[in-house]
Amino acid sequence: GDMKPQTHCPIMGGEINREFYADHEGQRVYFCCPGCKEPFLKEAEKHLSKMRAEGIEPERVEVSHEH
Repeated sequence: GDMKPQTHCPIMGGEINREFYADHEGQRVYFCCPGCKEPFLKEAEKHLSKMRAEGIEPERVEVSHEH
């Protein structure tokens, strides 16, 4: 189907600020404020599947295997 890019924070629902984001398995999710990163990462898969169910395709990032 037609997937649209993320425009709103999955935690608070506010408009995203591209300064605040988290990467999870090659997907980058943006937040409205820095405080939303931790609750997202606690249940990243749940939030990502909810976003996809709403037709939102998270931004893709290159996964680097350097630690």
